[in-house]
Amino acid sequence: MCGFAVVIGNQESDTDLRDMLKSLRHRGPDGEGVIHEGESWLGHRRLAIVDLAGGKQPITNESGELHLVCNGEIYNHRSLRRKLRDHRFATESDNEVILHLAEEGDLDFPKVLNGMYAFVLVKGDWVYAARDPLGIKPLYIGEHKGVLYIASEIKAFPDRVTEFQEVPAGHYFTGETGIQPFLSLRPRLERAEPLNDDPETIASGVRELLTQAVRDRLMADVPVGCMLSGGVDSSLVAAIAARHYPGRLQTFCASFEGKGEDRVAARQVADFIGSEHHDFQFSKDEALKILPKVIYHLETFEPTLVKSSTAQFLVSQVVADHVKTALVGEGADELFGGYDYFKGIARAQGLGAVRKALVDETCVLQRAILRRVDRMSMAHGLELRPPFLDLRLVEYAHRIPIKYRLTAADGWEKWILRKAFDGYLPEQVLWRRKSEFAKGAGAHHPLQEAIAELVTDRDFERARREVHPPIRSKEELYYYRIFREHFGADAAVETVFRYGLDDSHHIHNTQVVSA
Repeated sequence: MCGFAVVIGNQESDTDLRDMLKSLRHRGPDGEGVIHEGESWLGHRRLAIVDLAGGKQPITNESGELHLVCNGEIYNHRSLRRKLRDHRFATESDNEVILHLAEEGDLDFPKVLNGMYAFVLVKGDWVYAARDPLGIKPLYIGEHKGVLYIASEIKAFPDRVTEFQEVPAGHYFTGETGIQPFLSLRPRLERAEPLNDDPETIASGVRELLTQAVRDRLMADVPVGCMLSGGVDSSLVAAIAARHYPGRLQTFCASFEGKGEDRVAARQVADFIGSEHHDFQFSKDEALKILPKVIYHLETFEPTLVKSSTAQFLVSQVVADHVKTALVGEGADELFGGYDYFKGIARAQGLGAVRKALVDETCVLQRAILRRVDRMSMAHGLELRPPFLDLRLVEYAHRIPIKYRLTAADGWEKWILRKAFDGYLPEQVLWRRKSEFAKGAGAHHPLQEAIAELVTDRDFERARREVHPPIRSKEELYYYRIFREHFGADAAVETVFRYGLDDSHHIHNTQVVSA
């Protein structure tokens, strides 16, 4: 996993590119590569995970004309290589298949990639950039006086670049076409034909797809671990990984001192699957101290994300000392109806409304939970991989009838997921009720209470309308001020997704989770 920066349209952009790469060093602490051709500059910071010796970027094609920088993992790269027999590969890097697929000339070629990625291709003054269909990896494009800037994070843009935007998931960009979709997730999920199979058959499909997704994400030339919160989602990922990992799996759990019911469950799972378990505790003071760093790396002031990201930041810092990549359980709640919010919709509006809400939640993962997953880990040069967000599993899950995803006669959320993996976990964990990540890790109330004492009522009323829609709480104001210290451009504020304030989605204002 990596970070990249690209500048197009200026022969004198060496300083810009070097400064941009310096700001992205945390994403790739293992090395730096730069290519300059005419008015095009490509730079890459590398976190070496696959093809440690030969996978340095930028990568150039056989003719020396087409260059690639990529942040991502392509899990089906070996099967794609077999289909690209007429091309000469220079490395064993999974990313190189992107280069040769692009030579085939189809602008929609990313749709055949199975993985998480954001990448840029450059040939002379032609540029092509794309982002994976779930938006697991970030991608931003900016412009200033005819010069194009592309980067993995907005902090990489020079201060004079005040106009920039996030490339949506499943979209590509060229100078000729602008931003265009190559795989539109929402209509695919909305049009998905419901499965008519019995629960046993559906559960078997879930088991097969999630198992394959986990196995794919064990692809690495370095040790792989698992984040293990103690909730059913991360516990299932860890249990599957332990069965297929060639060695003893390492698992990691974080909580705040004196709190965190998840610790006990995580330890039970680790003992059950035989992993080498690491359990970390942090204090409220540590969480407050790192808030400026969290917001700097997270690039948002949305309270639900900031709160849940403090524990993620702290545990990622420690995990990075043990492994370079780890699997996580994010995405299961959006696929299988894990929030109580969905039950409320079912009671008030019926199952049809629940299906729409599940689609909505899945389609905004890129702007919310996945931002936390990517930014908090990459702040420490750690790559996190979410198996639940394998596109094949995502599409299958949205075909499962709501009555199996959301609840059964006994009222359990994610019923079909639990049923699919009977025997993989201790019963008290497999059928454990949901615990929100920051709350379960003990971070929920301490941060809110501490920050409320730092902002006066008068200060809040005076400053809350500095942004539109207005700031909703003292906590949000506190985060917003830190955010503006780091990011002065108004365009940075416009990239922030705020729960409950986006009218195009029925997003619930609840704590972001990592079950």
